[in-house]
Amino acid sequence: MKKIIYIPILLFFLTISSYGAEKEFGPQIEKIITSQFNAFQEKNLLLAYSFASPEIKRRYPSAEIFGQMVKNGYSDIWNSKSHTFEGLKINGEMAFQMVTVISNNNTINNYLYTLYDYNGEWVIAGVTRYRSDSMGI
Repeated sequence: MKKIIYIPILLFFLTISSYGAEKEFGPQIEKIITSQFNAFQEKNLLLAYSFASPEIKRRYPSAEIFGQMVKNGYSDIWNSKSHTFEGLKINGEMAFQMVTVISNNNTINNYLYTLYDYNGEWVIAGVTRYRSDSMGI
């Protein structure tokens, strides 16, 4: 039920974004996500955890617990071979970045990263897997 509600709200935000903000903040957002991917590859849980939002850190109160959640729930991100950035939409202090991930076992999955500006730095607030043919963006 949450996903049914989440998609229309997301689509609303994506339609009212600003291209200028995307161009300005895109490199920063890509750097944050790539840095977290690199930290997962190196199994540097403290570094990977440092890119998470305060809400994520409250839900997963240590780097080890956070790392276990990623390993169990997002194994292709945990063991990624590569990733590419497909589209970015920014609305105010919120950013929505689409990322295609190729895992070490060559599966391809699409994710929507939600980030926001926290004290002048972008932080990752959530990651949702989606089917690219169902998003229409």
